[in-house]
Amino acid sequence: MNRTILYYPTIDIPRSSWLKHALLYWDEVSSIIPSSYDNQILYDLSPDIQYLIGEEQFRPIQPETLISGENNWEKFQEFQNEFR
Repeated sequence: MNRTILYYPTIDIPRSSWLKHALLYWDEVSSIIPSSYDNQILYDLSPDIQYLIGEEQFRPIQPETLISGENNWEKFQEFQNEFR
């Protein structure tokens, strides 16, 4: 399982040394990005983030999957355990 850091409180990760430093210490970076009803991302991602998606080092977190996904309770429990 990859160790992921969640960038918060905004969707847009700043183009600064934060992103580079985060990738030195974590397997992947993520940000909360809502999607439309047909699972399309509703936010324009920066070229840096698009590159990281292609390299599988960025993961968009879609909050609606906690409500509608299969086995969502188990995933939520895993999240709580990792957070602790």
